[in-house]
Amino acid sequence: MRRATLGTISIAAGGALLCSLALAGPVEREGRGERREALNSAEAAPFNLDVITGLKDWANGSPLTRDEAAGNVVVIVTLDSAKPGTMVMGPMIRRLNEQHAGDGLIVVGLHPRAGWDNLDRFVESGLVQCRVARDALGMARKALRVDDDPDVYVIDRAGQLRYADISNASVADAVAELVAETPEHARGEAARRKTEEGQIAAGLLEDPNAAPEPSRGAARGGSDQPTINVPAAAYAKADWPGHMRGLKAKDYQGEAMPVALGNEQWLSDKVETEGKVLVIDFWATWCGPCRRSSPILDKLQKQHKGELEVLAISGSRENAGVVKRFLQRDKESYSYLHDDKQTLNNAFGVRAIPHSVVVSTDGVVRWQGNPLNPAFADAVKQVVRADPMLQARAGKVTFEDQYDEGADAPADNASPADVDWPAHSSGASQYASNNLQGQVVERPLARLNWMNGASEPDTEGKVIIVDFWATWCGPCKRFSPTLDKVAKKHASEAVVVAISGQNDPFQKVESFLKRARHSYYNAHDNRQSLYKKFGINAIPNVVVMSSDGVVRWQGVPGSDFEQIVDQVVASNMVIRD
Repeated sequence: MRRATLGTISIAAGGALLCSLALAGPVEREGRGERREALNSAEAAPFNLDVITGLKDWANGSPLTRDEAAGNVVVIVTLDSAKPGTMVMGPMIRRLNEQHAGDGLIVVGLHPRAGWDNLDRFVESGLVQCRVARDALGMARKALRVDDDPDVYVIDRAGQLRYADISNASVADAVAELVAETPEHARGEAARRKTEEGQIAAGLLEDPNAAPEPSRGAARGGSDQPTINVPAAAYAKADWPGHMRGLKAKDYQGEAMPVALGNEQWLSDKVETEGKVLVIDFWATWCGPCRRSSPILDKLQKQHKGELEVLAISGSRENAGVVKRFLQRDKESYSYLHDDKQTLNNAFGVRAIPHSVVVSTDGVVRWQGNPLNPAFADAVKQVVRADPMLQARAGKVTFEDQYDEGADAPADNASPADVDWPAHSSGASQYASNNLQGQVVERPLARLNWMNGASEPDTEGKVIIVDFWATWCGPCKRFSPTLDKVAKKHASEAVVVAISGQNDPFQKVESFLKRARHSYYNAHDNRQSLYKKFGINAIPNVVVMSSDGVVRWQGVPGSDFEQIVDQVVASNMVIRD
């Protein structure tokens, strides 16, 4: 999807430079064509909030009123519980509420009529931490020109629609900007925007929302690359490089990035990163080894143009001005970003620089280490060569003939065809971003913090059942007796582990377990590694694996859960024996 970014522009009249205006910073608009043009026209104009306040059905709180919204910043997030992917907005909503408590921010969800009954489980699990309105007739979605879920719209303190359908990565910046304004300042910003529109129409000002001319980002394939749906099984079976040991950072190799990009300031021209392999390099101008690794990064960027983006991130003990002055003397072909808060650096726990992270197109870290290590360049080349999306884009592989939806993906240790495994869950019953059913998950219980004095159990030859839960999750606690019953019933054939850590400190869970003893194991995943591996979007969520490590079923447990486990245990005895 093409994104238009507002940057810094100069307004000229009669050939004379009047002033330089810093527009809306790095806020990215989504959409294209006539719809995007209509949304651009709607921005900076009064928004008819009646399309939201007039809705009758609300979940997770009282209806929004015009009096309540007056003078506040209102964020509208479109959600659809029938599309599990939209519920990943839950953490973003929670962060917005935490960061701007007392700042006059109101976040509301907008849900279509279909699937409304399924919303309760998200509310009860704590995943949706805002009130949600049901758009029974679809009129609100029509007024907002919603094209897909989630879409995000931000209304300023003056009641004007300032940002319409913006990228998830831009929401935090947009909200931070608007909560800092007064209603008077918000009205002034809207007037300025209208002045700019008139100057654009008169040809005195370049349209910042127009499709960009071919640029560095476009030359590398940018957003015009075709969208390819790559099955998770293709990534699981790809030939990734071996992991490095002895890192001067937390080890996320084989796991999703701990935080997403988006908090950084671009010091060079912003480029499109979606659909590309990323090399994230932590560096500083004062670091000699960092400067020595620069030619290696530069060479890789040039060799893999269109497939790879090298992003050098500074911010360690120096400000952006120092880095900018350094770059005036020493420019490379790759991109430079700056992060004063060191968000990504701290998430990776980087203790020594340079440190590089290689990320495949599915957002998983495939290699970490020092870019001066001889293994680094080979690892980058191997990731580019193995990445399924890049292979598909180059016409080297197709997926339709290899993986049938709902069927087991190829596995090295596939079980006999006559073994009766349960049918895979799908759609709304799964509530996970990564469907790993039919795939091998190696060492799922590694690197967990075991509770109640236990250590990692012996799983040799046994079915492994993993239950993702939290102390604050009502449905999780209601499911606990069923899980306990299963653990007792199959004590000799299965290992049952309940994994907490979703906004639940270790001490809190430990205290809770003293009052609620179970026959199954409990472990704490403070890094959320396994949550991220499966892309869990709602809890309780259970994964059932046979003894060969293949996921035989995953999803939200229902009334048939005991029968599913019985079937996996029986079939596992066949392949094991």
